Amino acid sequence: MSQPEHIEHARQLIALDAVNRHGSSDPLPPNSGTIVVAQVAAGSDGVNRNYSVPGFPAWSWHLAGRVGFGDYIAWEIAAVPMGIEAFIDYYVEEGAGFIHSTIGRELGPVPNGA
Repeated sequence: MSQPEHIEHARQLIALDAVNRHGSSDPLPPNSGTIVVAQVAAGSDGVNRNYSVPGFPAWSWHLAGRVGFGDYIAWEIAAVPMGIEAFIDYYVEEGAGFIHSTIGRELGPVPNGA
């Protein structure tokens, strides 16, 4: 993510998530744009990694071109990282909307232990 407005929006989502995790029972506000929508490209970029697995292995795809945020997406592009890994050609063609996850924290380019 490199566009200043996208970085700012991502940081707002992180702040909203922190508030909700620490005692607020309020849902995220409407039109908060929690779904990441992006073009996908084949190949590792050294940044896009599976942070839930020891060693943080790189995915064989990365986000490219347009990255944005939305509240709704077409079901045809609903994606999870492992699904993109399995059907990379489809998502390279169609794009991806990460409906089951959102921005949770800011990461550096390469995590310790990678």
